[in-house]
Amino acid sequence: EIWNKRKDGDVYPQILTITRVSNADEDEVRFIAIFTDISQIKKTEAELQNLAHYDPLTQLPNRYLINELLEQALRRAQRRGRPLAVAFIDIDYFKNVNDSLGHLAGDQLLRTTAQRLNDTLRDTDNIGRLGGDEFLLVLEDIQSANDVTTIAEKLISVLRLPVELNGTPISVSASMGISLFPEDGSTAEALMSNADAAMYSAKEQGRDTFRFYSERLTEKAFQQVLLDSALREAQRKDQLQLVYQPQIDFDTREIIGLEALIRWQHPTLGAVPPANFIPHAERTGLIRTIGKWVLRNALSQGAKWLREGRDFGVLGVNVSAQQFRDEEFLMLVRQELAQSGLPPERLELELTESVLIEDTDELIEKMKSLGALGVRFAIDDFGTGYSSLSYLKRMPIDRLKLDRTFVEDINSEEAARTIAAAVIALGNAMDMQIVAEGIEEVAQETAVHEMGCTQGQGFYYSMPLPPERVIALLPNPPPLPESRYG
Repeated sequence: EIWNKRKDGDVYPQILTITRVSNADEDEVRFIAIFTDISQIKKTEAELQNLAHYDPLTQLPNRYLINELLEQALRRAQRRGRPLAVAFIDIDYFKNVNDSLGHLAGDQLLRTTAQRLNDTLRDTDNIGRLGGDEFLLVLEDIQSANDVTTIAEKLISVLRLPVELNGTPISVSASMGISLFPEDGSTAEALMSNADAAMYSAKEQGRDTFRFYSERLTEKAFQQVLLDSALREAQRKDQLQLVYQPQIDFDTREIIGLEALIRWQHPTLGAVPPANFIPHAERTGLIRTIGKWVLRNALSQGAKWLREGRDFGVLGVNVSAQQFRDEEFLMLVRQELAQSGLPPERLELELTESVLIEDTDELIEKMKSLGALGVRFAIDDFGTGYSSLSYLKRMPIDRLKLDRTFVEDINSEEAARTIAAAVIALGNAMDMQIVAEGIEEVAQETAVHEMGCTQGQGFYYSMPLPPERVIALLPNPPPLPESRYG
């Protein structure tokens, strides 16, 4: 295999074979040279080599190569006794870009992100794309965590700059997790895993930031894996159950509604609080199947009570943001209402304010479609999210639920009292019913009642109860007519 030159001066690779030819007496000797141009073969080999080690979209090292580069950097750091940093970067809300602007725009965002990272990092650093919107950085020649902090702050700032996608400047951000050698691990696998855990911590802290790894994150990640497995098993083994908490009219003292609340009784962990597993279910997408189960069982129970002649008012069912935004949610509600036989006007869907922040027009249409059936809507935990008077004006909302944090301190903190009064006044002015949550003593009921609130919910009236105990609180059904046969 040699290099040869064409007549025009172009140098190219060739395979050359030289064969000796002679007659019987060996007095005439010739040499026959046969060559083959292997330019295309070499080009194909180079392309295959590139595909095997580089990401075709960003031209960054792929998962395999960046792992090899990390292994090499780790060996150098061990020989020299120098620290090393591994950073895991994930673009925030990347899926939203793909869904709203298309995958070509998403690809452009990835290319721009890769270019910005390349331009910002030092020559001694390595960067690779692991897949999707995930990037891995290997930072050498650092003296301490302070050096890494400086680099991280610069990268986060650069990635925050607007990117032009489909002719429109779009502002995006990224979350970064960082692990350090030797404190956080001595192998490439450990450093990458710990940087990944730190990145998810940055996501939980509000995104658009970076976090260093700590041992607590690994323990938390392990617990989340166990929780995910246990929660999936809970659905299969009927460990989930519904309880119902009454809502009371202050003036008549009658039950005017029940809120369906989910509970999880694990065979070894015992009662798992909803605050421990509902956020996890929302992060993993399990909330969709759990929400469907809650809706089906609550409607079935409500219809059963009505058939027995027991009036409970309206039945409140909590709906997560993911569940409500699902394209099939409208059809799901219609199907479950028809199957259960519960009148639509008996159903009240409880939404948090976060549900109503994005895709407002689409959500309003969905709410109006359900409202046309007779379904009611309540805003849960009102006052704790990004409250917007504009959506209150446009959406068919029947009730506001004053959050328990304001009710709890209504007689001890002026700020809580002021907010509670404002929410109640706002709801009354917009002709909405107000339900005060978390009432635990008569003084709290008195306070909100004096402000104009007429409905309450909390331990002062009743704990959440299983269906068989709720019956004792509901009005007795009318007696059956006497049989004509006596």
